[in-house]
Amino acid sequence: MGRSETIGHAPTAKGVTPLPATIAAPPAVHGFILDGPALAPALCLRLAGALRRAVMARVRDTLGLGPQDGLPAFFCGHQSDGAPVRPGHHDHLFFLADPGPPARVLIVPPSHAEHRPPSPEECGHRETLVKALAGMTHLIAGADGVFTLHPQDRPSPADPVLGSGLYWRSATAFHPPRHPKRGDDPQAFLTALIAKECLARALPLPAIKIIALRRGARDGLAALAHLTFPKPVSGPILLGRDAHRGGGVFLLGAVRRPPAEESLPSREGSADSNDSRSARNEPII
Repeated sequence: MGRSETIGHAPTAKGVTPLPATIAAPPAVHGFILDGPALAPALCLRLAGALRRAVMARVRDTLGLGPQDGLPAFFCGHQSDGAPVRPGHHDHLFFLADPGPPARVLIVPPSHAEHRPPSPEECGHRETLVKALAGMTHLIAGADGVFTLHPQDRPSPADPVLGSGLYWRSATAFHPPRHPKRGDDPQAFLTALIAKECLARALPLPAIKIIALRRGARDGLAALAHLTFPKPVSGPILLGRDAHRGGGVFLLGAVRRPPAEESLPSREGSADSNDSRSARNEPII
C-alpha cells in the first residue's frame, strides 16, 4: 500500500551482466479498514496508541525478544536505554487513525512521512514489520473495545490520507514541538512552526490558515489548520509533537465535505487513555 519505492543502484562493468538498476522496497504504508461509523478525534488518538502497542508486541514476538528486551528504535521511538529518540529525528514508525468514513488505522514508515527514499536499514525493518503484521485481524483498544481489521488495497489518488492535492485540512490537532515564548503571538507562532514542519518533511511551503486554537496546560497550544500548497503534494502529511501517535494528521480538503463547524474540544483525549467508546459522540474535527 502506498507509492512504489526503490533503493540502491547497481554498477555495471564490461562483460558483466548488469543487475537490476533498483531493488524494490518492502511495502510502505499498511492500512486497515475498521467496521463502524466515523471516529471522533479523541478516539483517533486512542486507536493510534492501541495500534502502536499492538505492533510493538507483535514485532517483539517476531524477533523472539523477551519482555525486558529492547526493540529497535524504528518500531518504538526509544533508544536502547529507554530514552526517547532526539526531538526532530523521525526515523521511527508513525501510527494514525483516519476518522473516515470508512474509518481506518494506518502504519506509516518514516521515509513515507518525510517524502524521501527509504534507507537499506529501514527496508530491513519493514520486512520485519510485514512478518509481524501477518495474520493481524483485530485491534484491542481497552475500554474502546475490539475492532476488526480489514487490510486495505493500494489507495486511490483521491485517498484522504495518502492521495495528492493542493488543499489539506486538520483531522487531529497540531501540537507544536515546543512551547511559545512569553509575548509570542499564538497564531504567528503556530503558523511559523507548521511551515517549518512542512519544510522538514520535504514539502513545499503552503499558505497556512489557523481555523481553531486552544491553549492548554503550561501554555501549550493546539490548533486546527488549513494548508494550501503551490502545487499538488502527496500525503501523508503528519506534523507536530505527537505525529508519531496520531496527532497532526491532515486530510485532503476536497475529498470529503468539511464539517459544518470546525472546533477543538476542550480536551483532546490522550493516545494512551482508556475513555469509553462514547468518544464517538465528541465533536468531529
